[in-house]
Amino acid sequence: MNQSFFDGILVELAAYLASNRVVRVDDGGRHAEAISQAFPIGINRIDWGKVPSAIFSSVADVKEPEARQQRMRQFLRDAFSSASVGEEDRVVWVGDSTDFVLEMSVVTLSECVGILFSYPQHAYVIPPDASWCLSLTMEGELCFGRTPTKRHRGK
Repeated sequence: MNQSFFDGILVELAAYLASNRVVRVDDGGRHAEAISQAFPIGINRIDWGKVPSAIFSSVADVKEPEARQQRMRQFLRDAFSSASVGEEDRVVWVGDSTDFVLEMSVVTLSECVGILFSYPQHAYVIPPDASWCLSLTMEGELCFGRTPTKRHRGK
């Protein structure tokens, strides 16, 4: 798919962008690098099997959009609660097929799951220090984990 398809995310987020609740921060290079340095990478994505205490869920079997969003929001609440992530904490959203990165609060992320996680790509959410990561794969798998020990970084 071409980039103009993924620019639909920006169109759908127009009100959030206009109010600065969502901010376009850069092209994603440094955030993708932060993820690859903090987490073990398998074939084109995080190798969650090598992330101790990672938690998982799936929305692959949920076809109805509202039910899918509800399951994603519940996973976000559970994951963020386990890591003491607050509602106003800032996070960065990175799509592996987009040429932009978006910053927002956890509350705004939860409001926007139906947009941010509806496009066919692997999507990642990290804090500014990449100490944890939440991802949704194209196949509908939700994953969350804290950065593994240094011996796992970049491997």
